[in-house]
Amino acid sequence: MMRRSRMDIVVDVLEAAKNGVNKTAIVYRTNLNFTLAEKYLELLEKQGLLENKSDKYITSDKGKVFLAKAKEITMQLETPFPKIKEKKMHNEDPSSKIKQMTLQYEAPIQKTQEMILQHEAPIQKTQEMILQHEAPIQKTQEMILQHESPIQKMQEMILQHEAPQKVGEMNLQQDLLMERLIREITIRRENPN
Repeated sequence: MMRRSRMDIVVDVLEAAKNGVNKTAIVYRTNLNFTLAEKYLELLEKQGLLENKSDKYITSDKGKVFLAKAKEITMQLETPFPKIKEKKMHNEDPSSKIKQMTLQYEAPIQKTQEMILQHEAPIQKTQEMILQHEAPIQKTQEMILQHESPIQKMQEMILQHEAPQKVGEMNLQQDLLMERLIREITIRRENPN
């Protein structure tokens, strides 16, 4: 149930008592409890808007004038609101609304773009660092490939059953080359520059 204003209740009481009714009929028609109805009846009687004649309440002439003015004011207040709303809708330029909405959404988009740009710089630095470290790795791989060819030759010689002396010398050379290669790789890993 919707709450009514005091003015609405006064109008309801005066409307109910137009043709003269008892207190119970006013309570029933205005949907008030008995105590509240008595308070309003007493107030309206003091103001001269209601008359009490042999347990019947009748709206006085002053009450009828008040009732007519109250209804007129209510009608005036209810009528303009839709018209004002319609005028606003007709007067508003749709492009200005679009511009306003665009401005509201541009700010978050711009912030997002700034955040993306902030994160792109570290990503680019990371890529550069990876490229810097790939160069020494590539050089190391080339060195290994260069040293693999003598090792392959030694292996071929062993497979061809060359003289034991040559094989011994080759094993010694192979061991020396492997030690040297391991040392160079270790040094390069510890000092990439």
